[in-house]
Amino acid sequence: MPGLLAWIRHSLQPDTAKGDVAYASPEYLHRKPMDGRSDIFSLGLVLMEMLTCKHLFDVEHEKVPSSRLDVKTEEVPSLPLTQMIALINRYRHEDVEDAMAGLPDALKAIVHKALQRKPSERYATAADMRDALRAALAAESQPFGRKDASEELARMLSEASVLRDRVELDEEGIFPAGLDADEATPTPNEE
Repeated sequence: MPGLLAWIRHSLQPDTAKGDVAYASPEYLHRKPMDGRSDIFSLGLVLMEMLTCKHLFDVEHEKVPSSRLDVKTEEVPSLPLTQMIALINRYRHEDVEDAMAGLPDALKAIVHKALQRKPSERYATAADMRDALRAALAAESQPFGRKDASEELARMLSEASVLRDRVELDEEGIFPAGLDADEATPTPNEE
């Protein structure tokens, strides 16, 4: 069964890239044939960012290549398409290793496999990657279960609520008193 990105690509105009190119696979950026392993690469980028709080590519210090491409993006990407193509062409195994320093070896191995440049070297399916993740987590000396996840989520929501309140106090007057942005915007029936 073709991957989600493969389906999306075939449903687009030939010269339009869909989604945020910062999470695109090499084969997507180079407009080569794709299957579900393209999604595995994208998932590997997301997983790495979740585990390390950083994207594989340090885009703040990169220079944008001057070449123009005849490819449009459907939405404004988080970085220029030409820049992402240049980054994807030159990333190395060492870049992944450096970004994941300090993580358990089992998790590093999973992300390394997901981020292989060649699709044939990645997990064949998302289920294979899921099984590897489950095995790695089960092997940890302090497993992270549902109770732990629930407690962490509650802590994160509490911290986010405090930060939101602080931002709203710092930016007083942005919204009418007591209204969030979505509440302050009139709906078509209210006009």
